[in-house]
Amino acid sequence: MGNDEEASSSNRPSIGFPLGLALLLMMLFCMSGVLTCCLNWHKVRSLLIHADNDNIQTNIHHLHT
Repeated sequence: MGNDEEASSSNRPSIGFPLGLALLLMMLFCMSGVLTCCLNWHKVRSLLIHADNDNIQTNIHHLHT
């Protein structure tokens, strides 16, 4: 009876490897994205400030018209 259980469990596909690989790749992409943002923080910050200034200018323009 023990051999039948071992044979049936070895025939089942394992989800551990694809799931672990997907999590590893996702973590790698997240870490590289954070590192890229940290290294280029002055560019990211200038884009954010520029977008905020555009919104402020648009709001001021709508208030005066």
